[in-house]
Amino acid sequence: MEEKLKTKFASPDRSTQEEVLSSAALIASQDFFDEALNAFPDVVLVLNKDRQIIYANKILLDLLKITNQSSILGKRPGEVFKCIYSDKEEAGCGTSEFCSECGAVKSIVTAQNGEQNSQECHMTVKTENGDAPLDFHVRSVLIEVEDQSFVVVTIKEKTVLNVREEILN
Repeated sequence: MEEKLKTKFASPDRSTQEEVLSSAALIASQDFFDEALNAFPDVVLVLNKDRQIIYANKILLDLLKITNQSSILGKRPGEVFKCIYSDKEEAGCGTSEFCSECGAVKSIVTAQNGEQNSQECHMTVKTENGDAPLDFHVRSVLIEVEDQSFVVVTIKEKTVLNVREEILN
């Protein structure tokens, strides 16, 4: 019997690479997806039922200097952004005790339960120059494509939101 991975917050389950590639192919086969999601000025991710990336728009790829989208398929958002907590548990992003405070994973899990929502996220990431803080706004919504559920996640840099709030006030 296979040993179940442990978690201190979100589900530790992961889809197989074959399942990830199948879901990525399904999303890629939707004529409007790539063009529409690349039109957004913000990072857009499409996640499978296990919070794994099956699509990332060009903004994210350019931001993180990723030349091949396939290199991030199957990873979770915190793993791609190099969150300092994403490797604290064997099951990865979303499963450490610190993840229960993460606005990104809370937004995603809430959307998986059918509730569109927004959260603030304060993430510390590993960089070449040491740890650095990232602040952003995460919005997640559940979508259905050919009887499969996915979560579309948009990530907006928080400084943009702060400037917008100052302008509107």
